[in-house]
Amino acid sequence: MLLDHTAGSVRAVRQPLLDVAAVSSFICAQVPRMGGREIVSLARARGRVAAADIAAPMALPLFDHAAVDGYGLGAASLSAVATPIPVDRPIRAGDPPGGPVLGCVRILTGAPVPPGMSAVVMQEHVERSGGAISLSQPVRPGANIRRVGEDLASGDVVVRAGQVLDVRHVALLAALGLDEVAVARRPSVAIVALGNEIIEPGRPRADNQIYDLNSSMAAAFFERHGCEVRTIARVPDDPGRIEKALAAVAGTTNLLITSGGMADGDEDHTRTALTTLGGTWRTLGIKMKPGKPAALGEVSGTTVLGLPGNPFAALVGLVVVGLPILEALDGRNPLPPMVPARSAFELDRLPGRAEFFPACRLTAASGLTMIDRLGKGGSARLSPLIEADALGYIETSTGDIRRGSRLGYVPFENLFH
Repeated sequence: MLLDHTAGSVRAVRQPLLDVAAVSSFICAQVPRMGGREIVSLARARGRVAAADIAAPMALPLFDHAAVDGYGLGAASLSAVATPIPVDRPIRAGDPPGGPVLGCVRILTGAPVPPGMSAVVMQEHVERSGGAISLSQPVRPGANIRRVGEDLASGDVVVRAGQVLDVRHVALLAALGLDEVAVARRPSVAIVALGNEIIEPGRPRADNQIYDLNSSMAAAFFERHGCEVRTIARVPDDPGRIEKALAAVAGTTNLLITSGGMADGDEDHTRTALTTLGGTWRTLGIKMKPGKPAALGEVSGTTVLGLPGNPFAALVGLVVVGLPILEALDGRNPLPPMVPARSAFELDRLPGRAEFFPACRLTAASGLTMIDRLGKGGSARLSPLIEADALGYIETSTGDIRRGSRLGYVPFENLFH
């Protein structure tokens, strides 16, 4: 069932549960692009989203140059085996190429190729005596020369709009002479954690209290994915205080994360507070565990993601729903699909819901990637995540798992590192 809260009323609408694979397209149809771009220096570009395609303004390499340390040969010297070839001037990286090569020049890696030079023979493959070298075998024309444009041609698209820039992109753009890049505005995030039992880490704790980890986890997650976390608030289960906390951040950020208050219980006041403020709230029934009752809303132009209070369920919600929201907001390219793997464990289960679990990648003797399930399950368990290196995935239609069954996973390096 999907609950549509508009204009202070609650209307129950029967709707099939969402498949995990359908969440991204559903979110992108609901969440508007935030728009806007800014220019940042390459030094500050890592982790930002390219706002437009970037074409190479020049070719790479910029000019023909030596690929190794050795000797540059003119065409007539390529087959002069066992014949002394006089060595002319040296050419180093940064030197001008100079005049034509008639016999041979000493040339170092990166040095420009002068006119008339047909190949570079590696220094290990010659005998040098005095001011001349001797070849032990003929040299192929063009050997060990990197030609202009063989890496990139001028005009080639090197970065696509929506690409999250990393160290590789920064290096390539610098090689092309660019010192700044147009990027999408960083999505801004506010986090409001709900519950009488939660307390800020670092403060003295009463016996009936637990430390709020979801706020820190969500903040770290969204900062990892290029967002600006502006505020974190912790609010007890009081309708008035919840409404006041949501009103304080509504319209001030692109994204509002709530944690807790998702189970339709007596103390779940989030939806009431949000709709009182004129917002909308939709419980997303996703065919997955944990994290089924994640919610999507909007208030004063701010997109709202409601997460369950249980930590692992909240983490799965961040991945399955949070990342598509960022895709919709700033146009970033979605993460690659699940990586296929085989099961290294057995599990009795009924089909009907997809399942996520902490997983450890293994390599079988056959070379296949296997994944093992860590921990005993349960949406409140966190310790298995420390030993895991992937988020394992079981398809909705999959029943009992046996060793070698087909599964999927997302490497943690794509999510959290």
